[in-house]
Amino acid sequence: VMRYLLADAKYPTADAKIRFHDRLLAGLQSLPGVESVALASNLPLQGSYGWKYEIEGEAPKEPNRRKSVSGVVITPEYFRTCGVTLPRGRAFTLSDGLAGNEVVIVNEAFAKAHWLHGDVIGKRLRLSSDDGKEPWLTVVGVAPQIRQNDPTRLEGDELIYTPVRQDPPRSLAVMARTKVPPTSLAAAFRKEVQKIDQDEPVDGLQSLDERLAEQRWPFRVFGTLFAIFGLFALTLASIGIYAVMAYSVGQRTQEIGVRIAMGASRANVFRLVFAFGLRRLAIGLVLGLGAAMAGTSVLRGLLVQITPTDPLTF
Repeated sequence: VMRYLLADAKYPTADAKIRFHDRLLAGLQSLPGVESVALASNLPLQGSYGWKYEIEGEAPKEPNRRKSVSGVVITPEYFRTCGVTLPRGRAFTLSDGLAGNEVVIVNEAFAKAHWLHGDVIGKRLRLSSDDGKEPWLTVVGVAPQIRQNDPTRLEGDELIYTPVRQDPPRSLAVMARTKVPPTSLAAAFRKEVQKIDQDEPVDGLQSLDERLAEQRWPFRVFGTLFAIFGLFALTLASIGIYAVMAYSVGQRTQEIGVRIAMGASRANVFRLVFAFGLRRLAIGLVLGLGAAMAGTSVLRGLLVQITPTDPLTF
């Protein structure tokens, strides 16, 4: 992946931006080792646009307040490059986004929220503007859930995708799926940009795995830190429990001697000691699990795709 930003002075019109985007896509796609290339306003887990919208035939609950939805501007090969297929409908084509052919792709969460019953394909929505002159966008496909914003949420956001030709941004991210290690193509990718515009800077040229690893470093660092604290707590608790049990059994040495003298077997003595320990274990489990269950609400906001009362974790 990489990112570039077109200067307004050099690329003042939508056509100028589209010509740059098209030339770059063609150049990158021709490189040996490249399977597919796409452009997107935002990479997965790298945020999104926020758009006001209205659904055709759907009366707003609050007339003076428009709904908002997360949005990403993409080129036709985006989903193929991400390695996903659309469960319904189709991906964008090169003609999508031109005047008279305004289209949109919605994700499953958006489709379920607005068209729970009936076919989604062919439905229309409009990105709201103050003058109300924005065209109606026809839904041509339904995309699977690709996490675009907060990765800590259990459920994915409602999301819509529009084609680059419909409203070409100045800044776009490049995504390329390769047959070779992606970082081996870094110099070639930079060179393709400079072939078109010698002064165009490139930012964040790295593999998507590296980009996501950088984004997740706080979770890794603090997760490791808490794991170390947990290990220390477990070790100290184990030593403490062992010492207390050993001391308790030591205090009963005379009693155990009397029992043996009266005919108690080795098994009887073991049963006596283990029963003593298990009773305290049962009390500790009830109190400990109860306290843990009571504290799950504090952790709810930090958990991803797991419930606070997950049995395996407990």
